[in-house]
Order: sequence, then structure tokens, then C-alpha cells
Amino acid sequence: MTEEYLKETLFAWLQGIIPGLWVGTGGTRPANVTEFVWHMEPGSRPLTPLLECRLTSDTRIGRDYPSAPDAAKGSQIYTGVRDIMLYLNYMGEGAMTALKAIRNATHDRTKITYLQDRGIAFREAHPIVDAHVFLGTMPEDRAIMDMRFGFTDNWSTVAGIPGIIETVNSTGKIDSVENIVMDVTAS
Repeated sequence: MTEEYLKETLFAWLQGIIPGLWVGTGGTRPANVTEFVWHMEPGSRPLTPLLECRLTSDTRIGRDYPSAPDAAKGSQIYTGVRDIMLYLNYMGEGAMTALKAIRNATHDRTKITYLQDRGIAFREAHPIVDAHVFLGTMPEDRAIMDMRFGFTDNWSTVAGIPGIIETVNSTGKIDSVENIVMDVTAS
């Protein structure tokens, strides 16, 4: 799965949980929306309420499993389990309520099925942290939460370069140090 696919799918899932989740495109912000940004997007800080998310790179879980080498292509397909973390930072009124709704959606079959149908499995949600701050002299509600998701990933070796060699069979004879005759096969 690509980062873009994961972002698009997770954003669409969040839209089904938080009414009025909106991605600003430089136009006029509609009333009664929660603006959404991915962490480190360029530009000035959007108005609140605001949901900022950050997606980590994937983490390999266990060993990737190879398929049989494709002799025609000279490559080999591997399949492995991956985990990613989604960091959520909600700023503005109703921050705790919004993150509770997201956390609770992971136990709602009508909400979590959307991700499962697209190959993403919910693993866990860490506790929600009330992280309100003062901006100058004005208080701002903030809440943060981390969530873990999993998926399977397929990748292949470069054509002409073998993947993991599971077994090596060799036969032959050694007449002397200068005369070694071997037949080797690897799979």
C-alpha cells in the first residue's frame, strides 16, 4: 500500500466520523466545519476547529514471506505484515469529544468495516490526552491520540537479482586445490 492510498483511505474514514471535516483548498472556509491538514503541510496555521494528522512510515512485523521465484521475470514477490501509526491532534472547541468519537468508531462495525474492506486493520488506540494550551492569554482546547493500524504489503525483488535463497544443492568433486568441479543449484 502506498502512503497516498493510506492517507486517502484514512481521511475518508475520518470524514464518516466527524461531520463537516473539510480540507482547505485556498477558498473561503465554509461555516461549521472542522478543517483537516496532514502534518507539515506548507502554509499558515488554519483556523480552529482543526484536525491535524501525521502518518508514520510503516514498520515491518515479523518476516516477509517469499513466493516462488518468477523465472520469466527474474524476480520474486514478497508479502509481509506492516504497522503504521496515525497521530491525531485536534485543536479547538470539542477536542476531547471529537477524538472520543474517532476512538469509539473503532468498535462500531458500521464504521470500522470501511477500513477493513480496503485492507486496513485497526490494531489499537492509545489513551486520549487533554493537551489544552494558552495562545497568548486565550485558552484553546486541544487533545491528542495515537492509533495503530495494520495491513499487508507486497513487494518484489529487482529483475535478475534473486531474493532469499532457501536451499543450495551442490554436487561435484575436488581433485586438488587447483581442480574443483561443482554443479550448484539454488532455490
